[in-house]
Amino acid sequence: MVDRDARLGAIGLGAIPGTPLLTAKDVRYRVETAGASALITDDEGAAKAEGIPIPHRILAGAERPGWVSFDAGLGGADPNFVTEPTRSDEPGIIYFTSGTTGQPKMVLHTQASYGLGHRLTGQWWLDQRPEDVHWCMTDTGWAKAAWSCLFGPWQMGACVFAVDARGKFDPAEALRTLAGYPITTWCAPPTALRLIVRRIWRVPFPALASLRQRGRTAQPGGDHCVEGRHGPHDL
Repeated sequence: MVDRDARLGAIGLGAIPGTPLLTAKDVRYRVETAGASALITDDEGAAKAEGIPIPHRILAGAERPGWVSFDAGLGGADPNFVTEPTRSDEPGIIYFTSGTTGQPKMVLHTQASYGLGHRLTGQWWLDQRPEDVHWCMTDTGWAKAAWSCLFGPWQMGACVFAVDARGKFDPAEALRTLAGYPITTWCAPPTALRLIVRRIWRVPFPALASLRQRGRTAQPGGDHCVEGRHGPHDL
């Protein structure tokens, strides 16, 4: 997971988020299709970018020949730097579609369509409040991260909780995280919830008593319940 500071800084330039699941072929396709001028990634992502012609290569969390160190640049940055002002209709983020029916296509979002548009997500769907600590289980490369890990909670003044979790999803570790930290709101995909339900009675998680329900998705064979701020909730 690339440093979130990089993502925030790149929004004003037109960021193109990508997940660790992208292959070298996927990275090349996105760089060439978008005409990207810079690539910011970690050491694992840098290996996938070998041979891809791009003017600027920035590496976070490691050192590699031919790459500029993001960490060194951040540490030596001018604290009085003034950013370039942007209009609400200027490019902000470009996401690529999943490509299930053909090659992935670029979808451009403006400085306002995500940044301001997802205030509604934070207020009405995530039900965020300034005292909340919100954990959304998604990789920062997915659009879901923009809704639930950044713009929604940010607009409502909530704290965003982040875990650098890599590899196969571990439901037991997710429950231990919920038990060990003061997380008050939690957003997870149905696939993760189904795996968690199988272990929900095996792990003590007293912090779950403070969770609020985010929505209902019908799942077969699920009749599990936890106590929350607004009473019992089905899982």
